[in-house]
Amino acid sequence: MSAFLASFLLLASAAVDLSIAPDQPLPFVYVDDPLIIELVSPVDAVTRMKLRLTGTHLPQEDDVTLGDIPLVAGAPRWCAIKDASHQRGAYLAEVALETAGEVQKHSVRFCRIDRPAAQHPLPLAAVLSGKETADQLMAQRAVGLREVVVAVDDPEFAAKLAQAAAMRFSVAVAVPAAAPAALVQEALADVDPGICARIVRWEVAFAGDAAAFSERVKTLKETGCPAPVAVAVESADRFAAFLDALPATPVRQCVLSGEPGAVDRARPEALRRGMVGWEYSFVLGPAAAEKGDGFQKTFLGLLRSGYTGAALDADLVFGGGEPREIAAWINGLACRLSGRRYVGECAEVTGGAAWLFRDSAKWLAAVWAAEKGVPVEIPLQGAAGVSVTDGLGNPIPGVDTTGAALTLEAGPVPVFVSGAGGGILGAAAAREGQRQASAVRKDGNLSPLMSDGLRRLLEGMEGEISGASSRARFLELARFLPSLETARMAGQPGAVAALDALTALARTLCVLEEDRGELFVEPTQDLVARSEDHQSLYVTGATIQDNGISLYGDWLLEEVRRLVQEAETADASGRKVEGAALAMLAEARAQGLALISKTKAAPAPAPAVAPAAEEKTEEEPAPAEKEPAEEKPEQKQEAAVPPDGEVIHVVASGDNPYTISKKYGVSLDDLLKWNKLTKKSRLNIGDKLVVKGAKAAPAPKASSSKRRR
Repeated sequence: MSAFLASFLLLASAAVDLSIAPDQPLPFVYVDDPLIIELVSPVDAVTRMKLRLTGTHLPQEDDVTLGDIPLVAGAPRWCAIKDASHQRGAYLAEVALETAGEVQKHSVRFCRIDRPAAQHPLPLAAVLSGKETADQLMAQRAVGLREVVVAVDDPEFAAKLAQAAAMRFSVAVAVPAAAPAALVQEALADVDPGICARIVRWEVAFAGDAAAFSERVKTLKETGCPAPVAVAVESADRFAAFLDALPATPVRQCVLSGEPGAVDRARPEALRRGMVGWEYSFVLGPAAAEKGDGFQKTFLGLLRSGYTGAALDADLVFGGGEPREIAAWINGLACRLSGRRYVGECAEVTGGAAWLFRDSAKWLAAVWAAEKGVPVEIPLQGAAGVSVTDGLGNPIPGVDTTGAALTLEAGPVPVFVSGAGGGILGAAAAREGQRQASAVRKDGNLSPLMSDGLRRLLEGMEGEISGASSRARFLELARFLPSLETARMAGQPGAVAALDALTALARTLCVLEEDRGELFVEPTQDLVARSEDHQSLYVTGATIQDNGISLYGDWLLEEVRRLVQEAETADASGRKVEGAALAMLAEARAQGLALISKTKAAPAPAPAVAPAAEEKTEEEPAPAEKEPAEEKPEQKQEAAVPPDGEVIHVVASGDNPYTISKKYGVSLDDLLKWNKLTKKSRLNIGDKLVVKGAKAAPAPKASSSKRRR
């Protein structure tokens, strides 16, 4: 039998082996499958079985008795326990087998979980630190995890990396500060390209030595794996020391450990230095899994605080040949948490508290109270498809979800309420928006940037954020953002932090606008087109050098594109008002790209471009920003489409990959693939792009930068 099977030999001559879920590689039982117990006897025998199930969620033990079970020597006998509980959870099965007057006792743990199709991938990784790698990987996948962390100084590093890649896990490679540089180089010297493709992150520890950190990063780049680097630190203070030691670092991912609140101090440290685009994850210690039912609140608290992910030791999920209790709670999150964006605390909740997360119009409220059995009332405000489950994902009977509010019993362990639409999203956004406005107004570091108008605007939001004047306040807030970009470019302290805080507030107000239901004058697509104009100015700008302007500008470009994507998704899902509000916010942020495009940087060596573009430069030494250099390519791109549908498009002022793909009726992904570009690639005026399968020759026009408003 495999090592994970709980089997105890009590009698040398006639002991019966017992295992749970013999049809599965590990003792995990799907919720829609019967509980199967396999018995194997070395001799012909007849046995009687008494089964007692104790579950994490069961109010009392579940007892089952089976009559005479004939066993044939050496032949496995499967017994389907049809009366056993089908609810999700972690179970202890205590089995007494009476054979020929002798009683054998077995004890085995198993979990009832959902099938993979019902699980949503969680932003949670498992750290492979033990010896049971194969079983641990199967266990992580069973409960919905798709990422693992492997330390480069692990004696089994190569084997674990290969096994994880073979099972199609994403892999983060941890590089401890104590790992000798030679060991790192040797471990990664011959990384297979197939394995390399599964590596999503290098987590390089920083212990205070900037030179050692930089040397490790250099070694990792020499592997040829394109994964980004994250800095791993144990505290916000060490993170601040890292930023001071390497102020020009391109690293934008931070792995924190220690205590979860560190992100509230780490984020301001980066913003104070003008560094944007940082993502934070957290390494959970053993205490997070000491009591499995407390894990969910801890994990949701991380998402609420702004962490993009977390990691915990794989041994806490599966170890010693059996699943731990926390495995059931992770499965409960995987089958319930589809949207990770935190909206805010639900408003007007009595008796407890509720954190609200969303995925477009769908939402999930995690509800709890200080003590077990406390009645909690939550206003539903017209929501549809409301359902209530415990933290494991089991439906809670007897809760009326048809009224204007629902009442349920809650406690320290979260209860999940899910639904779609209604006023619950807007009410939570209003509460969160008031909190955000108050925090910005009271932040002394931002006071020098506060005009009287902005201060009055924030004070008004603190008092009433969802009244008749909320649209005017949203528009006014959006108008403040470009002026803060100007302050940032002038080097004014606090401008980056102010932009970050006010953009977050504006995103919250976008949710509130949908709740109000008043359409914007301009539809989402027109607002998106305006932001594309600003993107085009930045993407085709040929004078911006890599002197810090480009690093910020490239991040802002991606931020604008994310907002545009969110706007189009919201609009397509029927949330037209929120979509238009997000598009308006994208246009306000994109004005920062226009400001950057006007910045005149010092001359730099000519960039490496295609040979055709180099020939053009030799013929026309004039700077790219002059009018002749911008207009001349316009005449070249009007050639008729050849029979095979392939044309050469010469980039002109105002072009970007999106507008070019639309112009020729091809997909953006295909255009990027044909020209070996990515969505982050910048185009220069005069660059030549191959367009295959163009549907028609582009109609001549005076300027490609003009657009219907």
